[in-house]
Amino acid sequence: MVVATQQGAGPVSVVDDLTEPIEDAIQSTASLEQVASTSSEGVSVSFAEYTYGTDIDQREREVRDALADAD
Repeated sequence: MVVATQQGAGPVSVVDDLTEPIEDAIQSTASLEQVASTSSEGVSVSFAEYTYGTDIDQREREVRDALADAD
């Protein structure tokens, strides 16, 4: 799960500035089954589901690296 906040941002800004880059980062990881996100005023929450047996610690590092590269 990835939670990001942007104080004072409306839902459309949250989608553009937070949710879409986070989903792109998650989708760049291996063994992904699905990603689902919710965006509201000031908050983006994204959930990732991976294939059973996936090294979640490795996927977490990959998502962090992809988000850092997106900055």
